[in-house]
Amino acid sequence: MRGVTERRGAAQSHDGTRVVQAESICNRSLQTFAVTIGTLMEWSHVPLSQWALAFPTLAANKRRMSVKQLQRELNLASYRTACFMWHRIREAMNPPLGP
Repeated sequence: MRGVTERRGAAQSHDGTRVVQAESICNRSLQTFAVTIGTLMEWSHVPLSQWALAFPTLAANKRRMSVKQLQRELNLASYRTACFMWHRIREAMNPPLGP
């Protein structure tokens, strides 16, 4: 990645547990940013590992997969999370409109 000075990896919190920070620091502005900025995973509480499993699961189906089936296959806790992911991925799979 061009313009990135350092990547923050795993760190230890004050109570000794491991905390994973998915942030990088920009060379020019020295501001931190998350790796999901500008993607469909932005503003999501769902772990990247769940997103990585959801993409091929939805893309591999010949017919449309239901939200409930996605929830079962990914072992997601709530229907709302599955619905959020389903809509974001389906929107990204639609061809862009216009010339």
